[in-house]
Amino acid sequence: VTRTQFLMITETGNYKWCKIGTPAVTTRGLNEADMDVIAECMALIAADPEGNNEAVKAKVKALTDKYPLYA
Repeated sequence: VTRTQFLMITETGNYKWCKIGTPAVTTRGLNEADMDVIAECMALIAADPEGNNEAVKAKVKALTDKYPLYA
């Protein structure tokens, strides 16, 4: 399985699909420990999008700096 998608309901009551895939993660060379960081980021945003926004941005920046798209 390379992708999972699930339905989310926004605050306004609209529906939106969220897709989660691993091909880009493995292409960039991320490992299992990095996937744990990604899962933590997703959980933080799901729990409190506004309150955790800056912390998640910093974690994502650290990962993308560690694994640049083009090296």
